Amino acid sequence: MGDLETCALCPRLCRTACPVVAGVGREAAVPTLIAAAVYAVDTQQQPIELAKAALGLCVDCGSCEKYCHIGQPLPALLRSARLRFDCSNPILALPGIDGEAELVAIETDERRWSEYLSLRLGEPVARWCVEDGLGPHLIGTSYWPSRKMTISERLHNRRAVVGDGAAAAVLKESGVSFVWLHDLVPSLTSGIGSCRVGENPYTDGCCGGGGPLRSVHPVDARRMGIRAAACVPGLDVDDSRCATHLEWCGETRTDAITRLIRDSK
Repeated sequence: MGDLETCALCPRLCRTACPVVAGVGREAAVPTLIAAAVYAVDTQQQPIELAKAALGLCVDCGSCEKYCHIGQPLPALLRSARLRFDCSNPILALPGIDGEAELVAIETDERRWSEYLSLRLGEPVARWCVEDGLGPHLIGTSYWPSRKMTISERLHNRRAVVGDGAAAAVLKESGVSFVWLHDLVPSLTSGIGSCRVGENPYTDGCCGGGGPLRSVHPVDARRMGIRAAACVPGLDVDDSRCATHLEWCGETRTDAITRLIRDSK
């Protein structure tokens, strides 16, 4: 396990890896500076409000950890800090899965797309409605082992279907097998990828829709979304989290879930 002091004293080698720094030019978003802000609060050198603002300058993409030469788990450290500082990251209990089918649609918004997937496949599809995308903000924190165990137990001998990048990240970290909706139904694969889909088309690595950035620094998140949308042609995105964020930025996009519902009517 790493520590925030190590990152706070680092010579900022991960600066070029951060999509927020590249996307909006915010020097404060440099991962080591965020770590330094949190460390300053922990050592009583700075008020907690400044650390909360710094912690919000993140899309939780994990690029800093991937780039780090000493393998510092900074994303997990920052998630833990947000929970410690109560940065509007509620820990929601996971509801039960509705249905006994082998396929389980992980629904993260109001769209009940499991019904349309069942019609398309000609077989039952259970639904798991999880408002927070199964809790990506808990990965690597002290709450994660319990969350991981619950997810594994609920999906035991079942196959999850996802259309949302947050849920995909959680399932991947849980070691649970899943399939993307656009891969399960190939006729829906007409969109571009995302950082979670694995075929990221954006110049700066992220549209700005992940992590706490949008809720804490909406102006920066919108700038990233508009810039990302300008990088790629077309209206379709395979990751619903990405598509939803681009829509919020005023950029018209549809995702695989929208295409499934539209084509099933």
